[in-house]
Amino acid sequence: MLIRMGDRKNFERHFQESRHAFGMRALGLPNTKHFHEITKIEDAMACAYFTALVFFGTMRLYIHL
Repeated sequence: MLIRMGDRKNFERHFQESRHAFGMRALGLPNTKHFHEITKIEDAMACAYFTALVFFGTMRLYIHL
């Protein structure tokens, strides 16, 4: 579901809202700056996977599908 944000200020504000944090938790992803400009779930999952491989050497995500 794509939600039209309107302007940049609303776009930036979204990343600080509880709705965004809830969605990230539902996906099993941390709500960190790594994901700040990412707007697609597939891209967020790829970023999380890459981050886990680089920093931990393994996939340590708990993904709820």
